[in-house]
Amino acid sequence: MGKTIVFWILGLYISLFLGGFFTSLFRGYLMEKAGGSEHEDQEPSGVQDWIFDSMERLFFTLAAAYSVGGAVVGMMIWMGMKMITHRFWPTGASRSSAEAVRFLTVSMSSMIFALIGGLFCRV
Repeated sequence: MGKTIVFWILGLYISLFLGGFFTSLFRGYLMEKAGGSEHEDQEPSGVQDWIFDSMERLFFTLAAAYSVGGAVVGMMIWMGMKMITHRFWPTGASRSSAEAVRFLTVSMSSMIFALIGGLFCRV
């Protein structure tokens, strides 16, 4: 029982805290390489972004931890839905395929931490 609790705490820590930290670093790095000043207003506010990303990672961490069939497929569908709804662009902004790939890569890094955290919880 004690070992299970330790792995759950470790898995949630990896998913929520380390995932949030490294995803925000990665997002900052990509925006800096793309000329961040013109893309800064396209991101949601810091707290709103942190809450949304944490809820997303928590959901997929639990899906991976409980071996829900199709969890990885669900992750890919979720990222596709985010791209289709253009969550990352304001209504008047020009949309380029380079921006879409950057934001898809950031979402993928977030999902990787959710999957790793879920695998730790499953142990």
